[in-house]
Amino acid sequence: MQGFSSDIAGFASLTIVEMLIQECVLKGVLDEAAVNRLLTAAARRHENAAGGEVEKIELNMEAARLIRTLMIGLKPLFEQAEENQEAAESSIAGAEPQDCLAENNTPPQSGQ
Repeated sequence: MQGFSSDIAGFASLTIVEMLIQECVLKGVLDEAAVNRLLTAAARRHENAAGGEVEKIELNMEAARLIRTLMIGLKPLFEQAEENQEAAESSIAGAEPQDCLAENNTPPQSGQ
């Protein structure tokens, strides 16, 4: 990855991580607790690495702050995922058993 500044690489990485988290939450792969656990661990890693020279301390503390800010910014995503889950459960609960069968009482064929 030559030719890219660390600022550009960091910005692109943040966007990729945000998109991966969003996709995992909306697909039900990760829930709010799992995402918060992962991001808290990442923030703590930076906080624990904040030692030595002033520049290193500031860099790690800012990284931890950014991660914790991301956690706050993800709250609407978790609310949306919860609403989607509730809607899906409501839809399933409201379906009649015969709704899942074709007219001749056999499961519908793919493409129908």
